[in-house]
Amino acid sequence: MKKIFSTLFLLLSVISCKAENNGDTTKLFTEEEVFFFNGSNMLSGTLTIPAGKPGCPAVLLVTGSGLQNRDEDIFGFKLFKIIAEELSGNGIAVLRYDDRGFGKSKGDVKTATTRDFAMDAAAGIKYLRTRDEINKNKVGILGHSEGGIIAAMLAAEPAGAPDFCIMMAGPAVPGDTIINFQIISMNKAQGVDEKEIPWIIDFQNKVYDYIRNYDLASDSTALAALESELLEFNLKAIDLLPDSIKKNVTDRQKFAKFRVMQSIGQLTNPWFKYFITYNPAEALRKVNVPILALFGGKDMQVPPDMNVPALKEAIGISGNKDAEIKIFPDANHLFQKANTGQATEYPTLKKEFCEGFLDYISQWIIDRAK
Repeated sequence: MKKIFSTLFLLLSVISCKAENNGDTTKLFTEEEVFFFNGSNMLSGTLTIPAGKPGCPAVLLVTGSGLQNRDEDIFGFKLFKIIAEELSGNGIAVLRYDDRGFGKSKGDVKTATTRDFAMDAAAGIKYLRTRDEINKNKVGILGHSEGGIIAAMLAAEPAGAPDFCIMMAGPAVPGDTIINFQIISMNKAQGVDEKEIPWIIDFQNKVYDYIRNYDLASDSTALAALESELLEFNLKAIDLLPDSIKKNVTDRQKFAKFRVMQSIGQLTNPWFKYFITYNPAEALRKVNVPILALFGGKDMQVPPDMNVPALKEAIGISGNKDAEIKIFPDANHLFQKANTGQATEYPTLKKEFCEGFLDYISQWIIDRAK
């Protein structure tokens, strides 16, 4: 496989004069629109640079799964914009960017996997090291959710790795394990009889076997067989749906076929196959740069109870002497102060991080930039 850091890239920047932070007129940082390239993929982002702080540390922010803009705007909660302005106000340069094929960024998305997105991030790290304002030996990465997988993946590289790594609700177990947990959690929250859940998970595991063993995009026989099984499953599953949805199902066959077609688009996607088969622990066992893993105690997408033990085991194998795990007890996957931690709750919560979250990250980076 081609080395992740060998990809050529070109950089351009357009300077803006934004420098205010949270309404404060004190100029804490400058803000630039920047562009960098990973091969033919053009990534567009925003670079915030602390004012009057030459040789400052820097961090690249990498979003979670699904196409996201540079602010990682989720229901109006602009996670990365808030993080960038907080860190740059504390002397740390920050680069955040639109995912390839989204916002102002260009590039192939249809066939892209987590590894391809990691190559985009690697180009961002390389770009930061070209900036005169930045200490080239203090360039790190912070990834949220799938971005946490990418952060560890790059931190494990033998050359060109970031100088420190922050995993913000980053999984330490394979994607199929994560998805199964989410399915169980979601069905319980919807009031599905717990006796039915093993049947649902057994079928989900059968779907994973199809994805692992066949090229569904080209094997029409295997795809037809999977579609048939999916249809049968969805017809049975209609009875398990919440009444609020089931009452609107007037044609069971039509509804089930609609659900099947929704599923097939995802199940034949190269990203999904990579995600369910990749084990983040493989990279974590090789990470020797300082690493901080942050978890929300109420996270129902990447739960700490499942991921922290796997992370600790990987750190033990790596022998990393500067590895830290921090759990914010009341936080959800977005590190908001949560009630249930379910994704359905995200839009109803305050668009702010839980107490101490931003300070913790800032101080951790500052301590490693000395």
